Amino acid sequence: MFLTLINIIISTFFCVSLLNIFSNNNYNIPFIRKNIFKEYLEYIGLLKSIESYKIVYDLDANIPLSKNYFAKHIAGNSYIVYKIKYKGLIWGTPSYSPLTKGKSTIKVIFNKIKNTLKISIPGIVFSYLISISFIIAWTLSVKNKSIDNILDYIMLFLNSLPRNLTVILLISSLYYLNINPKNSIIGGFGWFFSFFIFNAVIFKQALHKNLSACYIITAKSKGLKKIKIILVHALKPSLIPIITNLRSTLATAFFGTSIIEKMFGIDGIGSLTINAIKNNDYIIYKDLIFIGVFIMLISNLISDMLIYKINPYKGVT
Repeated sequence: MFLTLINIIISTFFCVSLLNIFSNNNYNIPFIRKNIFKEYLEYIGLLKSIESYKIVYDLDANIPLSKNYFAKHIAGNSYIVYKIKYKGLIWGTPSYSPLTKGKSTIKVIFNKIKNTLKISIPGIVFSYLISISFIIAWTLSVKNKSIDNILDYIMLFLNSLPRNLTVILLISSLYYLNINPKNSIIGGFGWFFSFFIFNAVIFKQALHKNLSACYIITAKSKGLKKIKIILVHALKPSLIPIITNLRSTLATAFFGTSIIEKMFGIDGIGSLTINAIKNNDYIIYKDLIFIGVFIMLISNLISDMLIYKINPYKGVT
């Protein structure tokens, strides 16, 4: 957990700092030196940011300023007085952005993520459940080696197709069937199909490998039924590859697949990302990168915890 937190801090720091360097939104404040570490903490909201400043020509330096102000001497009795305030991500400070129209960018992003999750989570859950059930049923029912090989080739071919091409083919077939593609249910099916084939392929390979293990051969020699061997002995270790893939799957579930959302009219985070790029919306895009990195590392943590939990070989040396 501690290492994940360190990874989140380092990764988000580098992403935000690089984006600040290459953005055209940099501005200079008189007599204030830039500091990337300070800018990062101000961006998150852990340090107070300069909200405004003004020149005061007759400031009495002996009178202390309030805690939300500080001053820098220019000459004589002239000072620049800066007003500071907590702003940034954790405070949900509204900022000017063509896409948020004065609303807090964090609230807008999380509302879009909510729209994406309504479609992506059911599709992903069904893709995992159905791919596992499908491969178990396939292993139990298909006895002919030639048929098994043909089905393998079909699955590998479907898996080799780019996800975007699969979605375009799905859209084309919907037009032929006179079905409106701007449909959340169809979009959910797009999510399902995107992950189903890949999960089925890697789960079948893992299951086939585990069924050849020595302890499985011993179980077969004892006369155990094949379904019991699969469910009791081979299933858990075979799940590890698709749970490892859960890292990218969860990150995609949160951050959306832009082409699926655009084509199926889903007002989610993928559509927001495309609009931010098209409109050169630096404010939104920086927040999207920060939250995306954060979610990706949390997804890695969840995946690692699940793998440790189900790993039947843990503690075996």
